[in-house]
Amino acid sequence: MRVAIIIPRLEQLGPVKVIQALVNILSNAEQLKITVFYLDKTVDPQIKMMVPVERLDLSRFCFNDYDIIHTNGIRPDLFAFINRKKIRYHISTIHNFVFVDLSFTYNRIISWLFGYVWLILWKRADKLICVSNGMKEYYSKWFSESKLEVIYNGIAETDNSQIPDIDIINAIKDYHSRGFNVTG
Repeated sequence: MRVAIIIPRLEQLGPVKVIQALVNILSNAEQLKITVFYLDKTVDPQIKMMVPVERLDLSRFCFNDYDIIHTNGIRPDLFAFINRKKIRYHISTIHNFVFVDLSFTYNRIISWLFGYVWLILWKRADKLICVSNGMKEYYSKWFSESKLEVIYNGIAETDNSQIPDIDIINAIKDYHSRGFNVTG
């Protein structure tokens, strides 16, 4: 199975970190061939994915190369909406309560306008992935139960057993020698 995951940008953002964790785990699955595509030029070098990652060329994207297109974000969702007839199966992950999130980030007018635009974009998707049951319940006002699926986000715990960096230890000792307490 060939999967294209399309994200807006490669930055240290929650949805990108979840995609990174997911593809790094799935990179060993022989039956899956995953490629991550991003839209913006800016790339955070700390984002490390163990699958091919490339900037999406909107005019040259070969839809026939993929069995599933998985989008994350309004711009990737718009790309999928415009090209829906070329996509075999479209999945979109919903990471927010759209009206609340847009209202908090922008204002009520933008929230109302772009919230409904986003709902329209999601109408054409084959499956919408909600990251919680509460989110599924929220979106059940607009979409059928069969279209909504719950898959919780998960990121593997990091190994904190490593020996601390000697520079950090020396800095802590320096603060202690000057009579300061170090917390954290």
